[in-house]
Amino acid sequence: MHQQSVLAPDVVADPRFYAEVDHRTGFTTREVVCVPLRIRNAVTGVIELINKRQGKYGEDEVQLLESVAAQAAVAMENARLFEAERAGRQRLEMLYRIGQAINSTLDAEAFLTG
Repeated sequence: MHQQSVLAPDVVADPRFYAEVDHRTGFTTREVVCVPLRIRNAVTGVIELINKRQGKYGEDEVQLLESVAAQAAVAMENARLFEAERAGRQRLEMLYRIGQAINSTLDAEAFLTG
């Protein structure tokens, strides 16, 4: 919604938390860190840390998760660019083969005397 990282040390007291998920799954969420995954200035997902085993999450975990999210976004964008390049290369190879096939079927003598 706000496209910003969230540190919620007590989700029960946080109005942004949708408790129905816990009711449906039987899982108890106590605290959460949510960091948006941004690719090309658009949020495409969220990475979360839920219920630290000992202690509480703090700003250090938020910064670490933001770093992980940034690296994941770069990896995902690189994968998308690699796939786009591969698809473009396949189209060019197909056009080259079509051109070769057309060239090989031309009767050069008929073409030149036209």
